[in-house]
Amino acid sequence: MILKSVEITNLRKIEDKVFRFNKGLNALIGQNAVGKTTVLEAIFLLISGKSFRAQRLQDLISRGQEGFQIIIHFQKQGIGNQWQFWINSKIFLRQF
Repeated sequence: MILKSVEITNLRKIEDKVFRFNKGLNALIGQNAVGKTTVLEAIFLLISGKSFRAQRLQDLISRGQEGFQIIIHFQKQGIGNQWQFWINSKIFLRQF
């Protein structure tokens, strides 16, 4: 599987951003506290269904927002695919 891009909306400090990846080695470079680990957390969240940093998924929602969304575009055996994960705090809280 080849990761092509990650779209993140309202996840922690990332409001609306698309991260595109090239074939081969990619690096996330930036100042402290700008969201590098959040990108890795988003990928992990889609793969595992949980965060490696937060106990509750609603804690990942950016302040003042109702939910977050992650979309990952990837290629597997030459075919493009996407996975999408979203949490809306009002819907999520009703499930408990």
